[in-house]
Amino acid sequence: MAPVSRIHVWTPAFAAGLVVVLWAVPAQATEMDDFQRAQTAYQSHEYEQAVRLFEEMIVPVPAIQDRLLIQESRKYLGAAYLFVGRRPEAERQFEAFLRDEDDFESYQLDPALFPSDVISVFRTVRERLVEELADQADRDRERAEQREERRRQALLSLVSLAQESEVELENDPRLAWVPFGAGQFQNGNEDLGWFFAIAEGLTLVASAVSLSTFLYLETEHLAAIRDPMEGRATPPETRQTLFGASIASSALFVGFAVAGILEAHIEFRPRRTVRQPREIPPEVLQELDLAVGPGSVSLRLRF
Repeated sequence: MAPVSRIHVWTPAFAAGLVVVLWAVPAQATEMDDFQRAQTAYQSHEYEQAVRLFEEMIVPVPAIQDRLLIQESRKYLGAAYLFVGRRPEAERQFEAFLRDEDDFESYQLDPALFPSDVISVFRTVRERLVEELADQADRDRERAEQREERRRQALLSLVSLAQESEVELENDPRLAWVPFGAGQFQNGNEDLGWFFAIAEGLTLVASAVSLSTFLYLETEHLAAIRDPMEGRATPPETRQTLFGASIASSALFVGFAVAGILEAHIEFRPRRTVRQPREIPPEVLQELDLAVGPGSVSLRLRF
């Protein structure tokens, strides 16, 4: 009984394999027969008939499986197209052939099988395809370089951000009463802080200089009145001008100071966030192939 059982087990598998083999052989033979009929029509100068037979095999998509027959059919169909005045279709077939060849840049049609006019068109298509692929390679390389540059810039931005840390500080409300832009600097408005600091400083200096000059000249004038030999008389217009300048400078100083104090109170925030430098470990920069300079990060180039 055991032998009979083995026969029943293996018979279906064997039969299936036999069917596949018997089906594949006629299929390959049929494809070769179709190709030979089309080739014979081409060689007999029956180009319309050759076009029809080759189109049935590979247009719009290959109906045959053998790659070699597909490629050969494309060459013959392209040549047949030229003989019936259909050059655009011929060029498309030659291009499809070339795109499926590994070393198409140097591929040549056999002059024993194809006339010089066909070879000339084939060469034109090949040169155009070589140029197109070269341009595409240049565009791909340029896009890759642009992507790499964007990646580098993003990396630099990330590292630059990593070099700084945000710290929250408490603001002192008493500092808002201090002139010379102290409140503005505390609130983080450095531009306005510098404006009040410079404006108040200049007006204070102007007031001090004009007042001290006025007092000096006034003292000299009073001394000259008592004793012309000990002092020097000064025109009253000069003293009045200096006194007026002192009053005006003082008023401006007070005005700027009050304005700065009011602005500091209006814009006062209990807390502020500041950025402080943070050191990145050298081994991390080395791994990223980066170099740190004064206040900046840059990529090192390797050659």
